[in-house]
Amino acid sequence: MMPLCEDTHLLLRGLMPLCEDTHFLLRGLMPLCEDTHFLLRGLMPLCEDTHLLLRGLMPLCEDTHFLLRGLMPLCEDTHFLLRGLTIRAALGNNAWIQKHHMRKGYGEMSVNKIRGVIAPILTPFNDDLSVATDLYLAHARRLFEQGCAGIAPFGTTGEALSVGIDERIAAIRALIDGGIDPARMIPGTGLSNVADTARLSNACLAMGCAGVMTLPPFYFKDVTEDGLYRYFEHLIAAIGPDARVYLYHIPPIAIVGVPPALAARLHADFPEQIVGIKDSSGDWDNTRALLGIDGMIVYPGSELPLLDALELGSPGCITATANVNAGAIARVVELYAQGDIVAARALHDNVKRFRLVVQDYAPIPAQKCLLAITTGDARWANVRPPLTVTSERTGRELAAALEREVEFDWPG
Repeated sequence: MMPLCEDTHLLLRGLMPLCEDTHFLLRGLMPLCEDTHFLLRGLMPLCEDTHLLLRGLMPLCEDTHFLLRGLMPLCEDTHFLLRGLTIRAALGNNAWIQKHHMRKGYGEMSVNKIRGVIAPILTPFNDDLSVATDLYLAHARRLFEQGCAGIAPFGTTGEALSVGIDERIAAIRALIDGGIDPARMIPGTGLSNVADTARLSNACLAMGCAGVMTLPPFYFKDVTEDGLYRYFEHLIAAIGPDARVYLYHIPPIAIVGVPPALAARLHADFPEQIVGIKDSSGDWDNTRALLGIDGMIVYPGSELPLLDALELGSPGCITATANVNAGAIARVVELYAQGDIVAARALHDNVKRFRLVVQDYAPIPAQKCLLAITTGDARWANVRPPLTVTSERTGRELAAALEREVEFDWPG
């Protein structure tokens, strides 16, 4: 067959649906094709699930180097390839794959608990409303320089539901290419269906992110706890065994939430996959109940209860105002860790006042306006519909209020 068909895609497109056993198909094809690249070049575009392809290839190739020699030129994302290989191979039996996979820190089964302040990073847009990756990278670097322990791209503050799946993946890749460590990222991936959430989650995990933050299926009315459980059960199955999911509880916006009983049930049944939760309910009793779940990582979605949460074992918080006040919030965590509780509480009072001032404005466009003023780049003020831009006049009023109320001095 092979010499008679110049279009390998056409041949394989006909063969794949006729053969339930991928091993059987590949066992027939491999001896007919001296050039592994040629065979794989045909197979790769036909198989969305790299795991499925590798499941067929691995048993047919005793020499892993030979297999990889064929696969590597066809896969631009080496991390994605290695993630697929290590899931299907026994790491202990293949030192070569283990060395190359683990050297980058990807796919490790242990949970990377980020301790400190995590900023749900704002998403900057150019004037044509495309993602401004240059501002995005500069802002991420600035947040880490100011003391953030991690960032959470494409959460509520990042206008996630106004940004497409491919746009999100490209923006996160731009951060990584710019030197941002993906092990310090927990991107938001929650959409209203399993397929899209799994696709985006797998892409982020393949790039080496510490985990993904996932909303429950919003928009639906009167969803039961059992229904939500089934959703996450199917999501974990779709992502695979190396899922690292942080639930995202924000009922004031999403309407559908993840109550403590459901979070505890999911973590108990999937302890390696459902690893934590961000609680943006604004209800301290709810956060405290979540912190009582053994082994679950809990981040309050605000700095307001930060010290109380730290005392109950939280590693930090994920807070929107870290975009403009990262240094002070991070210092609260640092002082607490050093045992200087008096100083931590004094600074925490100031940090809380800062947040309460910002909350009186539209927090997303208002913080973007502040960044436009302080950086001198007007693009920072851009937001995607349905949000509307905060005027420079309002932004300067906010800056003046912060300076007056918390003695915060804005440059520019």
